[in-house]
Amino acid sequence: MSEKMSDWIDDREEARTRELLGSLRGATPSAEIQQRIARRAMEKLERRRAFPWSRGFGWALTAATAAAAFGVGLHLWGPEASPALPPKGSLHAARDLPTSFSVGAHEVLLSPKSEVKVAAAEPELIELAVASGTATFDVSPLGPGEIFRVRTDHVLVEVVGTRFSVQSERYCSTVVVEEGRVRVSDAEGAVIHLAPNQKRRFCPLGRSDALLREALVLISGGESFEKAIELLEAYLESSPSSTLEEEALYHLCLVHARLGHDEEARRLATTFRERFPESGRLERLERGLATLP
Repeated sequence: MSEKMSDWIDDREEARTRELLGSLRGATPSAEIQQRIARRAMEKLERRRAFPWSRGFGWALTAATAAAAFGVGLHLWGPEASPALPPKGSLHAARDLPTSFSVGAHEVLLSPKSEVKVAAAEPELIELAVASGTATFDVSPLGPGEIFRVRTDHVLVEVVGTRFSVQSERYCSTVVVEEGRVRVSDAEGAVIHLAPNQKRRFCPLGRSDALLREALVLISGGESFEKAIELLEAYLESSPSSTLEEEALYHLCLVHARLGHDEEARRLATTFRERFPESGRLERLERGLATLP
C-alpha cells in the first residue's frame, strides 16, 4: 500500500472517529472510545521519525490523551482551536535533559544544553533563532504565503514542510535534513538547497581559519588533544581543499597517533599521502607511523 493511500485511509478513519464523538457531545465517552483515541495517538506517533529519547513522549501522550478523554472539554468534541503560538522574544532552553515545545502546529525538540529564541510568531511568519546547541524542527506543511525559518549567527534556513536540525557552535553552524528540502543562505549570501539525508557545515570566511589556529595553540601547549581533534575535523569539514588543508590533516594525524588511536592515524596518513604526494612532511609522517605497534 502506498504512503499516500495509507494517509488517506488514516484521514477517513479519523473522520469517522470525529463523527462518532460529535454524536456523543455532552456525554462521557465510553472506555472503548477512550482506548481508541489513545491508540490512534500512539499510531500517529510511531509513524514519525523522532529521537531515540522521544519514546518517553509517546507514553506521556498516551496517558494524557486517555485522561483528556474523560473531560467534556476534549478538543475533538467541538471546533478545533488554532494551535497557540509562543510569545515573541520568549526563550526556550534545555538543561541536562532534552525537551520540546510547540510553535503552532510545529514542534521543536531541543538537545541538552540548547537554547532557541522566538524571533517572530505570527500565523504567516514563524522565525526562530538557535542561540546555542542543537534543535530539531518538525515542520507541518505550510499554506500559501506562510513562512517558517530558522537563524543562527551563520545561516538562515527556510523550509516548506520538513524535518531538519540546526546546530549552532562558536564558529560554525551545521544543518542536517531528515525529510523534505530546505534552502540555506550563508553569511556571504550564497544559497544552497539541501535534500533528505544531506548535511552541510557553514563557517563564515575567516572564522574557519580560527578553528585551525585554536587547534594548533592547543597542540603546541600539549593539552586538550581531544578538543584539538574536534577543531581540526571541523576545519577540514568546513573548508575542503583550502590552502591550509595540508596543515590541518597533518596535525590531525599526529594528534591521533599521540593519543594512541593507531588505526585512525594510519587511515589519515593514507589520506594525506593521496592528497599531498609531494609534501615534504610525508617522509616524516611515515617515519613516525612506522613506530606504532
